[in-house]
Amino acid sequence: MPMIHVPYPTRIETPDYTLETIALLERLNPLERSFVEWYASGESAAEAYRRASGEESDNAKMLGYKMKWKPHIDQAIQACRKDRNFGAKCDREWKIRKLKAII
Repeated sequence: MPMIHVPYPTRIETPDYTLETIALLERLNPLERSFVEWYASGESAAEAYRRASGEESDNAKMLGYKMKWKPHIDQAIQACRKDRNFGAKCDREWKIRKLKAII
């Protein structure tokens, strides 16, 4: 039987936010929200900025660092980190996808 490749769900596919965190995220613009979600899921500030902006900026490290220290963004990051249990959810989601693919 050939090995079936089932990709892990992305970090964005497995959020688990409370209503309070969702309210904080909704106050952000699209770039800020995407940055917060990538950063809270474990990416560095530079990589979170690159993924959020969709561009390979040489200034991504500086821009990400500046962004993460803005008070409203820092508040959203802390709320996301408190709510998110990405590792366990990712593992469960991946196992379910893998079983469905095999069946």
